[in-house]
Amino acid sequence: MANTKFADATAAATSLTDNKFRFTKFEAGVRKTADPPISEADFVLAYSQIAAFLCNDLLFQTNLEEVSAKIWENYRRLAPTIPNKFTRAMGLVAMQYGFRYHEGVRNDTSASGLPIAVRLVGGDRFLGQLLRSRLFWKDSMDGRHGEHTHTLQWLTVAHGLLGTVADIPLLYSYTSDYRASSKNDVDGKRSLFLWQWLADCFPTDLRANATEEFSNGETLESQSYRAPQVITDYLLGKSPTTQQPIAGHFVSNYLYHRYKNRDWLTTKDEYNAVSGKTETVIDKWYTGAVNSHAKETAPANRWAQSGTNTARLVRNPGAEVGRTKDKGTAINSFFHGKPGKLWFGS
Repeated sequence: MANTKFADATAAATSLTDNKFRFTKFEAGVRKTADPPISEADFVLAYSQIAAFLCNDLLFQTNLEEVSAKIWENYRRLAPTIPNKFTRAMGLVAMQYGFRYHEGVRNDTSASGLPIAVRLVGGDRFLGQLLRSRLFWKDSMDGRHGEHTHTLQWLTVAHGLLGTVADIPLLYSYTSDYRASSKNDVDGKRSLFLWQWLADCFPTDLRANATEEFSNGETLESQSYRAPQVITDYLLGKSPTTQQPIAGHFVSNYLYHRYKNRDWLTTKDEYNAVSGKTETVIDKWYTGAVNSHAKETAPANRWAQSGTNTARLVRNPGAEVGRTKDKGTAINSFFHGKPGKLWFGS
């Protein structure tokens, strides 16, 4: 069954029920019997609504724009010398919804805030720890997957379903502890995580990566905002008719400039016969891994390997105290009806 894009919450609920997701708790690698944290009826109701929201293009895009406006409001107020402005601004918004941005450090909700604390440069087999802690991370492995895509995905869910689905950060934390069976499983093991089903699928052009098959025949192929690559494509304007960031959209334009500055995409000037103007369009899209850049720049940005976990870098929070940086390059901008400056390091 290809490209599972749910038409509504009822269709998503059927998938959850048919695939028999069950709460599965492990301690030191050993499965432990534990009571589910919520009833099965509440489980199906909550996660089916989230899945349907991620499959509703217009609804997701509208709420993502409103989240972008919130991030821009925080970003534009930060002083030019404050580093990591984008992740700080996202962090302040994230904490408004009950997510966390720094492990082992108090949640600083001051104007400067704290930047994101965890950076993945490989497949972290302890990803569940981050989810259970309600933490976001910087995903520095694949350019199209995007460094901040899951953060934006869940902030949009939290914003869009506020007052409809209770405690989104709590539901986020459970996504690593519910599992369903794959047709390749043996001995009754459940290998597919709710996190994958809900928020870490693959778009149709990457269906070759969606090799696992659920009991009901579904795979992890979903041309929807359940797939992080679809979110990145949208934000960077990748479509048959557009190769530009979204006009007036802060997050879209910030990521566009960030990718361009790092040569993760390149542009060219092209004449538009419809507008009669020469426009700058993207001619080479983000491809391949970006973790080599992340590893090379880690020491200068005060990142260090997390113990023996080679897939995870962690930020030294002490190094952030009183830290400033050169003002860098400013781009006068106007997003979501408000003026401000985009800042990039000198």
